[in-house]
Amino acid sequence: MAVPLSQAGETAKEIGIEFSPFTAMSAKDDSVILTLRGNWLVRRTSANEEAKKAGEKIILKSDSDLTLIERHTQILVRYVVDEGVILATTFDGRSFGNVIKEHQEIIKLKPNQTIQPTR
Repeated sequence: MAVPLSQAGETAKEIGIEFSPFTAMSAKDDSVILTLRGNWLVRRTSANEEAKKAGEKIILKSDSDLTLIERHTQILVRYVVDEGVILATTFDGRSFGNVIKEHQEIIKLKPNQTIQPTR
């Protein structure tokens, strides 16, 4: 990643939840509940991967990471209290003549706040 996740909140582009892999987010104390949009392989550690379906919920503690994996895309997700959910996305299109593309985004989320798409 171009910017360490510890600094990503300062440099990431702010986006709305409708442009994320989640249909809802709810911050509670030092964790966030994420509702998945689409099917993903979820990796919490290098040895722990689990298939999740659209609509399933994932709980992520503050300052811990998980990775969403789907075909050519990997999204490193981190929740930072008082900042929001940081998404560091890597798209690998080399298998069909494209390049690797990386970008970082943040969805602002305050403690005890729930957000859902407006559309």
